[in-house]
This record gives sequence, C-alpha cells and structure tokens, in this order.
Amino acid sequence: MSEKQTRKEIIDKRLKVAGWDVDNPSQVISEHEVFHQFGKEEGVGYSDYVLLSRDGKPIALVEAKKTTVEAQVGREQAKQYANGFEKKYGIRPFIFYTNGHDIFFWDDKRYPPRKVFGFFTCDDLERLRFQNDQRQPLSAALIDQKIVERPYQLEAIRRALEAFENKNHRKALLVMATGTGKTRTAMALIDVLMRANWVKRVLFLADRKALLKQADEAFKAYLPNAPRVRVSKDNCPPDKRVYLSTYPAMHGIYPSISPGFFDLIIADESHRSIYKRYKEIFDHFDAYQIGLTATPVDFIERNTFKLFETDDAEPTFNYSYEEAVDQKNLVSFKALSIQSRFQVEGIQAGNLPVSIQKKLIAEGKDVEEIDFEGTDLERKVTNSGTNEVIVREFMEQSIKDETGTKPGKSIIFALSHLHALRLEETFNRLFPEYQGHFARVIDSHDPRANTEGGLLDQFKSPKDPMRVAISVDMLDTGVDIPQVVNLVFAKPVFSRAKFWQMIGRGTRLCPNLFGPGKDKEYFLIIDHWNNFSYFKMTPEGKEPNVTLSIPERLFDARLNRAEAAMLSGNDDVVSQTIEELKSDITALPRESVVVKEKMMEYARTEETAYWAAFSEKTIQDLRKNIQPMMRVRNVEDFDALRFDIQVIDAETALLKKDTEIFKTHQAKILNNLEELPLALNQVRAKENTISKTKTPKFWNDADFSVLELMRIELRALMRHRSRQSVDIEKLDLADHILIRDTIEFGPEM
Repeated sequence: MSEKQTRKEIIDKRLKVAGWDVDNPSQVISEHEVFHQFGKEEGVGYSDYVLLSRDGKPIALVEAKKTTVEAQVGREQAKQYANGFEKKYGIRPFIFYTNGHDIFFWDDKRYPPRKVFGFFTCDDLERLRFQNDQRQPLSAALIDQKIVERPYQLEAIRRALEAFENKNHRKALLVMATGTGKTRTAMALIDVLMRANWVKRVLFLADRKALLKQADEAFKAYLPNAPRVRVSKDNCPPDKRVYLSTYPAMHGIYPSISPGFFDLIIADESHRSIYKRYKEIFDHFDAYQIGLTATPVDFIERNTFKLFETDDAEPTFNYSYEEAVDQKNLVSFKALSIQSRFQVEGIQAGNLPVSIQKKLIAEGKDVEEIDFEGTDLERKVTNSGTNEVIVREFMEQSIKDETGTKPGKSIIFALSHLHALRLEETFNRLFPEYQGHFARVIDSHDPRANTEGGLLDQFKSPKDPMRVAISVDMLDTGVDIPQVVNLVFAKPVFSRAKFWQMIGRGTRLCPNLFGPGKDKEYFLIIDHWNNFSYFKMTPEGKEPNVTLSIPERLFDARLNRAEAAMLSGNDDVVSQTIEELKSDITALPRESVVVKEKMMEYARTEETAYWAAFSEKTIQDLRKNIQPMMRVRNVEDFDALRFDIQVIDAETALLKKDTEIFKTHQAKILNNLEELPLALNQVRAKENTISKTKTPKFWNDADFSVLELMRIELRALMRHRSRQSVDIEKLDLADHILIRDTIEFGPEM
C-alpha cells in the first residue's frame, strides 16, 4: 500500500474517529507549507497533516508513512516540521508519526515518544497544552494533611511526585499493607496533581462494585469539589473530573473513548489479574498511571512491576505489614489450626463404627461407595457433623465482644455458595435464639448483598445483630471493616497473594472496640484447612493455570484441522477451513488494543496472496500472531462455539484416522445431545437429526461432510441443554476435633 493509499484508506479514517474532519480546512490542513527546513529547496517542506486548535493555530502535526515502512522513519522529519511551526507561530505543536497501523505521540518538550492507540481529540490536545503551560512544580508543600497525616502516607506521595517530576516517569506502583490508607493516599495524590494543573480527568478503577462504592465515599469525603460519575456504557460525560469504574465495565467500553481522554488512572488492587485480563485498558489510555496494592512485594508478579514500569521487587513506595504493626498502625494476629477427624482422615465406611454403618444402611446409603478423602469435603461429600464442628469451635474459640458473651464481628470464608448456605443453616439450627440474624451468607448470589442498606452495609454496622458474614469471594479482598476480630478459613487457599489479602480483612485498628480505652489489639485466625502449613511447604503458592478463551480454542481447533487436512491431502477441507479462519478474523473488533497492537500482522491476513500461499508456515504465523487476538472476539453464543470445537476435534481425529480420540469426542457430543430437552419446540424441530445422530450407524458411516452437516444443524440448540448438576453425597455423621494447635509463624508467616 502506497503512502497516498495509506493516508486515504487508514489514517484519514483514524483521524475521523478522533473527531478530525480531514476535508475541513478549519480543522485539518493537508500538505501544509512549513518553512525553515534544512536540506529543502528554499527551506520549504510540506507536513502531511496539521491539526488546528479552536483558535486556528497548529496544535499537532501528523507525519505519515506507508504501511510497509516503520512509523519511526518519520520521527526526525516530524521534529523538523515542529521546529518550523514553532519558529513561525511561537507555539510548538505536538507530534504524531504513523504508518497507519502504529501511531506514536511525542510531546518532545517533556517526554520521549510513546506508542498510542489512536489520535487524540482536539479537546485532549488543548487540555494537554493548557497543562504544559500552566503546570506548577510538584512540591510536597501541596499535600493536604487534612486528607493524610501519617508519615508513611506523606512519604508515599512524595515518592510518586518525585517519580513524575524529577525522573519523568509516567507510572508508579504504591505497595501499602491493607488498612494503612491506600485510598486516602490516592485521594491526596490526586488533589496535588489537580491543584498543580498536571491532571484534570481521573479514572479510578476497582475490581468490584463494593470497592467502587468505598472509593466513591472517599472522594465525597476528601475531594468533594471534584464532580464525579460512575461510568457505564451509556454514561461517560466529558464534564466530570473523577470517573469511577470497575475493570470489567471499562473493559467493555474503552474502545469508544479517546486514548487521550484521561490524564490519570488509579488502579486499585493492582495484582495478577489486572495484567492478565485488563492490560489493554492501560495500553489504550495515554495517561499517568498509579497502581495501588496491598500484596506484599515478594508475592507481586513480575508482570505487575512491568505494567507500572518499575524494577522487579522495587515499587515506587513500599510500606509492609510488619512495619505497620511495629509502628502500631495495624494490629497483629494469633492463629489456631483446628481440624476434625474427617478433615484429617477422610470418610471411609470401613473405618466407621458398626453403629454408624448400620445407620447409613438404614438411610439407604451404599456403604461400599462411601470412600472420601478429607479434601473431598464440600466438593464431593458434605457432612453436617463436620460443619457443626466448624461452627461450635468458632463459637467457643472466637474473640468475644465487649460483653464477653457473643463473638465480635467475624468473617468465615466458605468453599462454595452451597457450603456457605450449609454453614448458615448450621448456625440457625444450633443457635436458634438469634432468630436467623446472627450469621448470614454474603456473596454474589444475593442481588441485594451489596446494595444500599443491604447485607454488607448491615454487617459493617456495629449495632446490627449480624455478627458473622459467611463469604464466598465477596469479602476476600478490599472491604474495610475495622470491627472484624475473627477470620475463619473453612476452605483451602492456594494463592499466597490472595491468602494475604484475606488476612488483611482483620488488620485494621479499631479504637474503643471493647469499651472506652479498650482498643482492638489483635485478631484471631482459625484455619481449618492447614493453609499456614501449605504456604510453609509451598512458599510461592499455586496460581490457576492460564486457560485459553473459547474463541481462541475454536481458532486453534480449526488450525489443527487444517494441518490434518493438509497431511491427508484433503484440499476441500483445507479450503473450507481457510474460509472459516477468515471469518473468525473478520469478526475481531479492530478498535480493540489487542488487535491494534498487532495491526501489521492482522493486515497481512487481508491480502489475497497470504491465503493463496497457505502452508504449515501460514498456520504457525496464525497460531503465533492471530490466535491470541481471538480472546477479544465478540461472541454471544459460547455454547454453540463449544459444540463447534467438539465436532471439529472429532473431524480432525477422523482425518488423522485416530479411532481412540475420535471415540472420545463422539462420547462428548452424544452427552450434549442427551441434555437437549425435546419438550422445547426448537429442539423438537430437529428431533430426527438428533435421533439419527445417536445411532451407531451414524458414527460408523460418518465422514467430514456428515459431521459438518450435524454441527451446522445442531450448534444453535446447545444453549438449551439441561445441564446435569453433579450430586454431592450428603452425610449426617458426628465428627470431633482431632487437632487444635496454636500456629507459630515469623514475619513472613
């Protein structure tokens, strides 16, 4: 593609997305004359695009190169044009240089060039110019000590300001133990940057609505004069100063917002998932970025340091839990390891007393099938007696309130929603005198759990009769409740960072909790799952494996089928697969950062020659460069895609003549068909096809075309499957404590 074509077919369109009308000379002038150019006849050059501010003066220039040339080739040329405009107008324009696919922005009086993922709007550029002209030195004297007053909070702000001003960094990572005032520190930092005219619009990101609600309250308290809004798909007005959003919500709408819209992004709880799932938000917006996390430095992944451009294990500022406890800014904890017989030994019918075996038989249980490990509890088997042990031990061992009769505010971390319900039922059965108000499940299954005056607000209230919150994920991180004095781990935790965040629910100071002058001095952890021992044996913990998204798996399945078809010489299957791969690529959202990041590789797939030379090398290129993009493909019917994968895998096995693998996929497909409810009209309309597919003859005679026809006919039905829930064995056996030990641990647990 020539430079002229690149400009017309790509750059003009990308400028239009940013609000620039290339045909309107009051906004954009093409081939603008530039004087004072060295090496040019009569010292005159011609800038490809000049973007004009509302006063009609050049505010930015765009140097264009053709797609086959690196954008950086235009850097020096753009700089010399900027010199010429500065001499003529007395104002230096911002610089963009691009090859259509890659765009670089250069505010060369302040920063090196940086890659951006779209042109800035006129409003963005005028705001940047105002900030450049009016910004003040970032003096520590600007820190409002009505917002923060503790020495370490002031130091955190000074470190961030120093990184921005003295070191020219645009990112910072603040590590502060849970309960030491990360949010207030962020408020004070935002306040300084706003008053010094470094930033105007701030985006505050959190991973849950509960944390966003807390942040909203903090902004109301500490920055009441900064207009704010909760961002949604239909609500992102340009006239606010503070924008609050969850990561998932912003992930869904960021492509529609200008890359230059925000001046500062605050990323609350910046941990592993931020880099893995939401990095494209940070890539898209060209803003100062500050990460906040309570995760101890030793547990922070290298990717997080990379995201915020700090050296490994060297954040911009670090204030550890140990320091906070030593300086009496947080409280320490005591820990008990409590395990019942069944948790340690499991439940094997042969090891049970004869009286209990008879009881099981009388209940209609097959004694031979009762063989469970301790780790199977609440996964494959639930035993009411074991849950009773957890509840009774909690009531006995927990730190009590000021009366010494009832447990103080407590969180029990349950294994699943059903486990949480069983624990709640156990509390109600054993302690009916509390009328069901004492212990409540708080998780995402209840739509009112996190609403105004909902369960979470009730639990936070010191006067509310709810003393025990049984949590499944919702209270694991980020929620501030200083009154919490007991944490119960009724589930295993394999992520050390997550374990530490959960422990952080109890670390906050709480003066006069037990009466005047009787402050909270420590909190208690009851560990039923040997979590402390696990992390002693496995210091790094275990993070979940990274799994491919369904669109990525589908694309991979198609590539595997293409390879098998090429090896077997089946050109028709290769041709069909190529068309399907093209269709998958066309379905990618071009406005996504993930696609823009590799736009040159994407653009290659739009060329006829690319597919005409389809080979093993093409497959390798698609797998390396295009398949990872598939995770951002917009898909509504994931059930249909899962069925596509199963059938395509079966087709690949057929092409390879791998009978064993073919039968494995056949079984999966038949299992899906068994779950289709024939009572539904949509399913009944395909009853003949479904019945035929269930016969041995169908599979004995099946070839590629037969399987494809089945896939196309039945894929849309998969959303109607009646999925069979896995039954959990329910037992009612008396259990008792086998281990009750005090846990000893050092500074790092």
